[in-house]
Amino acid sequence: MELAHEVARHRVKALRARRQWGQEELARRLQEVGHPINRATIAKIESGARVVTLDEVLVFAVVFDISPLHLIVPEDPTEVVAVTPSISATAAKLRRWWRGYEALPEQDANLYRTLIPAQDTFFRNDTHFGWFVDTIEKQSLDGLGVHTLSEQERHQTRMDAEAGAWSAIEDRAGDWDDDSRGE
Repeated sequence: MELAHEVARHRVKALRARRQWGQEELARRLQEVGHPINRATIAKIESGARVVTLDEVLVFAVVFDISPLHLIVPEDPTEVVAVTPSISATAAKLRRWWRGYEALPEQDANLYRTLIPAQDTFFRNDTHFGWFVDTIEKQSLDGLGVHTLSEQERHQTRMDAEAGAWSAIEDRAGDWDDDSRGE
């Protein structure tokens, strides 16, 4: 079980390799966006000799053209990440937490929901949404070959996704009244 900064260092190295960039090339690109990190520091980050900072996670995300979330949360939704030495969660749960969809079990869910900015509250009380996001993620990862579903599981996932989507849409339909559309 890794901490988020350990996931980030592995992802930086993997993304750099995927793009076929050396550490010097990555350092050059970081310089171009106004956040210089030299090759030696990149090597220390990738080896774990130095912890990657939040500011660095953000700039690496810019340079690699990805969301910062994808640098700190593993691709495999079942992989467990340590949030603190005593709190851990699966990658799927962490993605929902980071996106503001749901609190971690150790948090006060009611307080968590009250501090969500108004523009992010549309799905706050939707019982289907976290499940729906998980289903989409499972299908996406299966398509990428990250983990493989059996044909039966794949069929059931498609059927569940369709049923869940319509259920979620029906549940949300009452939320759109004339005032919410600016009429």
